[in-house]
Amino acid sequence: MLLIKRGVLFIGIAGFLLTLRYMHTASESQWQSIIQEMPQAVGLEDWLTEHSDEDNETYYYENPRFKSSRKRPQGADKSDPYGTEGFKPGQAKVPGSDYTRSLVIAKTKEEDVEWIQDESLSSVRQMVYVVDDANAELTVPKNKGHEVMVYLTYIIDHYDDLPDISIFMHAHQYAWHDNDLLNNDGLEMVKRLSSERVTREGYMNLRCHWEPGCPNWMHPGTVVEDLNKEEETVMAQAWAELFPERPIPALLSQPCCAQFALSRERIRVRGLQQYKFWREWLLRTPMTDKISGRVWEYLWQVVFTDRAVDCPNQWTCYCDGYGVCFGNEKEFDYWFEMRWQRHELVDELATWKDRLGGEFDGSTLPRIEEIESEMSRLDAMMEDARMSAIERGTNPSFRAFSAGRKWEPGDGY
Repeated sequence: MLLIKRGVLFIGIAGFLLTLRYMHTASESQWQSIIQEMPQAVGLEDWLTEHSDEDNETYYYENPRFKSSRKRPQGADKSDPYGTEGFKPGQAKVPGSDYTRSLVIAKTKEEDVEWIQDESLSSVRQMVYVVDDANAELTVPKNKGHEVMVYLTYIIDHYDDLPDISIFMHAHQYAWHDNDLLNNDGLEMVKRLSSERVTREGYMNLRCHWEPGCPNWMHPGTVVEDLNKEEETVMAQAWAELFPERPIPALLSQPCCAQFALSRERIRVRGLQQYKFWREWLLRTPMTDKISGRVWEYLWQVVFTDRAVDCPNQWTCYCDGYGVCFGNEKEFDYWFEMRWQRHELVDELATWKDRLGGEFDGSTLPRIEEIESEMSRLDAMMEDARMSAIERGTNPSFRAFSAGRKWEPGDGY
């Protein structure tokens, strides 16, 4: 009798576990079937089988393996990368012409934006939106979606009186995601940003470095959460709500982190009501402030380039976009290899100092001095190369060369 009871208990437990497994599998397969029934540009499984393990690596921004000369994502080097009709290259003004520019900043009451008062930005109209102050001169309907609410509100409110160039940025001057060769300085980025390139491209992500975000980042339809990409599991749902008539792509990629510049013409490719629809979605979605904002981080390129994947050449981005022009992509990559070597030396030096507690004997001091000497040597080489690149960037024909653009004497940037 006891054996029978134990057998029944065992069967019951096994049945329960099998039921849980079935429910998990069924829910996952049901979700995948829903995705498959929606129109897609590429099937999820098709995409995954067409890419190598190398493409699935995570590249850190200072890692020398992540190179400008590395293989581009599929479709990134098309001769006409501007997508469907309506997304055509813009025409830069006659050389020497001025461009009207607005700097759109999203901030909280506590954040300091004193840096935008710099004299070099005196001709730039400053549009500072305070998201948590209803009495501020510029504010938003609701503090939700991080910078997204600010960006959409600016476009909606100024759709009929836009400047030539609108620059969308966060409040901080210095950030890890600002461009390394410009000392991670947002002010330098605005000062050096080429209005001509923004006009031609229509949309320019202000971050040149691919990591994080390129070339293989967000996969709509993913059901297992990645702590580095918490929004990934809701991307397909968000896409279906925001672009209900468009196929759900298998991959969404662009350099992080939601700072970009737009031409007036590119903004107006979309109608005013479309922007209002997207803002209304942001106001109503049950997604949190954080997740709704992060969803949009990898949708801006869809809105403004009509491409799911937009990973511009890093060397070209720096050269044509900011006038920091290394002689070629290998020279560009070598600068970051030197910086990586310095990063490794910094770590080694810190390890030595922690281990010795600041007390160096005759056997350890030579190595510490050697590390510090090598760091100084790398610093000098890197700065010399950077300044040479900036000098080379004053040559408009070289900038055109970096972008594969025809240049005639007398043409500007």
